[in-house]
Parts: sequence; structure tokens; C-alpha cells
Amino acid sequence: MTAGLTSAIVTNPIWVVKTRLMVSLPYRFLSDFKTQSINTPLHYHSALDCVVRIMKEEGPRTFYSGLLPSLIGVSHVAVQFPALEYLKHVLAPPNWSPTDQDPHTDFEHRGKQVPLPTHRLILAIIISKALASGATYPHEVLRTRLQNQHGGIASPNAKYKGLLHALRTVIKDEGARGLYGGFGVNLIRTVPSSIVTILGFEEVRSWLGD
Repeated sequence: MTAGLTSAIVTNPIWVVKTRLMVSLPYRFLSDFKTQSINTPLHYHSALDCVVRIMKEEGPRTFYSGLLPSLIGVSHVAVQFPALEYLKHVLAPPNWSPTDQDPHTDFEHRGKQVPLPTHRLILAIIISKALASGATYPHEVLRTRLQNQHGGIASPNAKYKGLLHALRTVIKDEGARGLYGGFGVNLIRTVPSSIVTILGFEEVRSWLGD
């Protein structure tokens, strides 16, 4: 979680730029940019244009819009990895041990990692990722809403004045279901990524025998 907190603080400006670019339309689709409401997505030529305009029009503080939800989202790993370790034991074959304890094994190899069968490990990853995402996903919705505001929470035209205000507003206007908008698409994106990452980690750890 400490590593996650550090990463969230350092990379938040990148997330702000990414969010702005994802929800904006290219200039060629606009008939008159000046008529666009301040509450609609802004429009940028490129990532560099986005960075320059945020600095010029909104100030550097805007790059840290949505930071608090991102910090709260670090709790995702506190759910996923304990759940993964628990599921690895629950789904393990009978008599499976995470390390080689066979007395007939050479002494130099005894105690090394014994990988869980791949199909069982993949199932454990899928379940743990889904559980963690379900428990922490609302922070992603709130973070995106806050990051997509022109001028950040300090703007007089901001719809959301802070994390708690955003939470209350979303629930009031859209119901609790609004906190899970795009959840299914998020799982399609994150579950395969988690499978590749963790399988690679487990294979390397087993190979190193650590």
C-alpha cells in the first residue's frame, strides 16, 4: 500500500491528462468551440496541448484533481492480494504445499517454491480481482468525475466540490448504481492484465526458488 500511495501521488497528473483526452472530442468534430459550455468536455489537440492549457487556464493544482479517491483506491491491493493468497490455498490440490517438502528431494532443492497448477491459479486471480474491484470501484468513478472538471473543485462552476460532495451528488442524481458505471468494462480490462502480471510474477518467483 505504501508503494501504491507513492505511485498515486507521482502519477496523478498523468491520470488527469489521460481522463481529459479520453472524454474530449477532436476539434474537427466541433462547429464552434467557443459555444461549448464550460461543463462539457474540453477539447485538446494532443497530450502536450492538454498539459499546457491546464497549466495556463486552470493552474497546477488541477493536476491533482481526484487525488484523494486515488489514495483511497490503494486499498484495492489490500483486498486483492490477501484474497489471492487465501484462494490459492482453498483451490489447491490435496496435499499441495507452497514449498517443496518432499524428503526424497535433493537438499539443495528442498524448500523451493512449488507453483500452483496454472488453471487453479488463474481462477484464484479472477475471483480475487473481481472481489477487490467490486469493493473499491466507486473510487474510480469519483476520481474520473473530479478529474474531468474544468478548473478542479476550486472552480465556481464545478459540479463536484470535493470527494464527499461528489459521492452525495452521484448517489442523489443517479443512485448507488451510478457508482458502478462502466464496472463490467473495467473488469474486461483489468482481469486479463492481472492474470498476465501475476502469472508472470509467480513463474519468475518459482524459477528463482525464492
